[in-house]
Amino acid sequence: MRALHSSSLSELEMITSWAPSDTNRFDPYTGSLLAPLLIPRVSGTANNTRVQEFILDYFAKLNATSLAGTVDDYDNVEEDEESYDLPIEKRKDQQHRKTKGDPKATLHRRAAGTRGTGWHVEQDRFEATTPFGVKTFTNLIFTKNPNAENRLVFAAHFDSKYFPPATTNPSSLNGGEDTLPFVAATDSAAPCAILLDLAASLDRVLDRPDRLLLDEETRNQETTLQLIFFDGEEAFKDWTNTDSIYGSKHLAENWANRILPHSRTATGRNGGSHSNNLSGIELFVLLDLLGVEKPSVPSYFGATHWAHQHTMSVEQRLWDAKLHGGQVLARRKAVQAGGVEETPDQSEDEEDEMDQLEEEEAAAPLESFLTSNPPWSGIEDDHVPFLLRGVPILHIIPTPFPAVWHTLN
Repeated sequence: MRALHSSSLSELEMITSWAPSDTNRFDPYTGSLLAPLLIPRVSGTANNTRVQEFILDYFAKLNATSLAGTVDDYDNVEEDEESYDLPIEKRKDQQHRKTKGDPKATLHRRAAGTRGTGWHVEQDRFEATTPFGVKTFTNLIFTKNPNAENRLVFAAHFDSKYFPPATTNPSSLNGGEDTLPFVAATDSAAPCAILLDLAASLDRVLDRPDRLLLDEETRNQETTLQLIFFDGEEAFKDWTNTDSIYGSKHLAENWANRILPHSRTATGRNGGSHSNNLSGIELFVLLDLLGVEKPSVPSYFGATHWAHQHTMSVEQRLWDAKLHGGQVLARRKAVQAGGVEETPDQSEDEEDEMDQLEEEEAAAPLESFLTSNPPWSGIEDDHVPFLLRGVPILHIIPTPFPAVWHTLN
């Protein structure tokens, strides 16, 4: 996160320029990332297993394919002499239009037959006692380099809350398959879809040829990316210490007891002669209750306020460079509404219209989802078992909660 804060604009552009084949992947009805998650998926049910299989299949496909998209290589493109008088952003924009669609003018394309490192898959399956008896839970963990000493963790939960049907016989409730049709879009299908998108967009960056050429010892000393999909965050009845966050409690305890052979990790928060599997987590970023318009996410912990501030800084830099996701979406909507399409052979009038759209974007202020407003205190979520064991937490959850939270709307 600190490295991202100081990254050059070209590096940020490389990260944000991924062009997926499904531009509507977050559509709740047809999107390839979000739609499969929008089913009732109470822990221990068949639908919960279906969602697990969808996530596992998604990473299996990532591991079986080459880089997802390319980035224009501005350094290897000839410039017209008159373009040297333009600002660097305008010069790059001209080069972008010249090279768009040219397979020779790309950056970080793998050589034929070259494969990336893939994702290491771990399924943390266990049983726990719930108000409806013993249930099976499964956490899914995906790590880019499982041998790396340190990790940047992004996490969300994929289960949905159990809503019992109305009945005069409470003993007939089973805490699972009989649930009402609550699809939990913000809690937390959308955060899970964001993690899936994050994996694909960063996969090619983490598998850059220059990184693949590093020796194993050097790669293992770097910070790797780890994505966790928790099962069992929701309470089956009322939220209590025993009826909630089943998956995160199990995984945090498991990792606390897993002693690593290193004498000390790079972060080394625990010190001593041994470190456990929690010691290498440099930052644990938990996403929850995302998906509504204009969320307000404050900084919850003083120890990670720097990460909150750095994220705000990166977001502002992306906005100033017209690389922000909100701008890309607005540009796409404007293009669709106006019938203008950005292509290598577009006319001068169409280019002027595109320039006008981009100028309007640049003039608009950034409406950040991060805020300096004071946070609510005492939010219980999947981060708590890790926080209690000294792991630094960045909690990306809005306050107040969305109006649709735990409703069937």
